Amino acid sequence: MVTDIANLNTTESAVVKPQRDIEVVTAEIKDICAQARRMMLIYAVEVGRRLVEAKEILPHGEWGRWLREEVDFSHDTANNHMKLFEAYGSKQYTLFGADLNSETFRNLSYSQALKLLVVPDEERESFVKDNDIENKSVREIDKLIKERDEALHCVEGLKNGIDQIKAELEEERANAENAQVELSQLAKERKALADDLNNVKDQLSASKAAVKKAKDKLKELKSNPEIPEDMLQELRDKIAKENAEAHAAELAETIADIKKKLEAAEKAEDEAKRAAELAAGRVTELERKIKISDPAVSEFRTLFKHIQDYIFEAKTALENIKDKPTAEKLRGALAALAQELAN
Repeated sequence: MVTDIANLNTTESAVVKPQRDIEVVTAEIKDICAQARRMMLIYAVEVGRRLVEAKEILPHGEWGRWLREEVDFSHDTANNHMKLFEAYGSKQYTLFGADLNSETFRNLSYSQALKLLVVPDEERESFVKDNDIENKSVREIDKLIKERDEALHCVEGLKNGIDQIKAELEEERANAENAQVELSQLAKERKALADDLNNVKDQLSASKAAVKKAKDKLKELKSNPEIPEDMLQELRDKIAKENAEAHAAELAETIADIKKKLEAAEKAEDEAKRAAELAAGRVTELERKIKISDPAVSEFRTLFKHIQDYIFEAKTALENIKDKPTAEKLRGALAALAQELAN
């Protein structure tokens, strides 16, 4: 009897499975859950493919009833599945059944894929790769998308600002060019007036010299008794004198008018010079604004701000790590990253 009991105990102990490590069991559960989430996306895409097909087949007005009575889908659920198919599904059936249009999306969960629908098609794949989306929670994805939208909004604002500055710059360049043309024209007009003034002054001098000469001649004739018809000659000299003086007065009036015009021209030229200098200064300032408004510079500033925030969060997390050796290793990794960024 004792022998039978011993044999029984030996048999029972032989069939009892050894206890496994809890970490192994936990990892397996997580892996199975992850696979289930990934398969859910593939199934949702394939359901979406067939919903698109069904909507094309059904007569007008039957879509809502068919969803409700035949497949028990709400409009929102059906729309989400069809959007997932359009965004992620391969447009061709494969020999192996369900398939996605990129291997990048294969490890995404249904919730992650749905959240990423707001990212444009042409950017979605790179967004997933660059941000390690498959290892991010929906909340983290929300934050990343918000940061992306804010950065794009900032860049778009900068681009609009630069476009506006460029338009202003073109206008100011045209103003500066027109100011230079006007300045050149005014300089030519001023020079022409100065030349006219000199010419009229020369005419006035010649007129005055002629009057003096006529006076001297008259004086000479008057003092010479041998000249006949002295009265007639005196009258002729007097008329010539009066004509010369009248011409001299006319020239003097012309000189005064030209001087007045010359002063106005010089004033206009000074104003044109100031306008040209202001336009040139405005052009220089706008060119400087365009240079400092480079979207690449702005993008770097935005990224740098995010890096600062992440480093601060990492340092805060380090302070909460109780295991000192682990904390030191992670601190070293953070220092190495800082050194890499510095290089």
